[in-house]
Amino acid sequence: MSDAVISPRQLKVPFSVTLDLSGGATDIEVLHATVAGLLLGYDIVYTEASSGNAGVTIRIGRYQDDVALDNDFFDTSTSEVSKDKGYAKQFATTDLSQTSIAAGDTVTVGTAGGKVGAGEVRVVLRVLETG
Repeated sequence: MSDAVISPRQLKVPFSVTLDLSGGATDIEVLHATVAGLLLGYDIVYTEASSGNAGVTIRIGRYQDDVALDNDFFDTSTSEVSKDKGYAKQFATTDLSQTSIAAGDTVTVGTAGGKVGAGEVRVVLRVLETG
């Protein structure tokens, strides 16, 4: 990630993380907001073909000071089965349960894990600074 200063109301370089859906449950801190912002949406890109076995939960959450992890605050989705490498699914603002990111929030991406068979995805968050 670049050290460039980004002015308010400027779309940031998308933040992304890779999740192994067949691994254990995990929640990864993707960004810490220094100013308020909005989650405009996200993409799930399959970085390896997924097996025909049942999908698992992918979630977008947040940490706040002195508050426990709310691992599906922004959204939750189930991974798809039998998708080729490179398949992408997009989620817009209207798909999300929450969009506001407060200054000080830490946004997380996670999975329940435990998928039988293959499945790895890259989750790409689109964030707009508003503060």
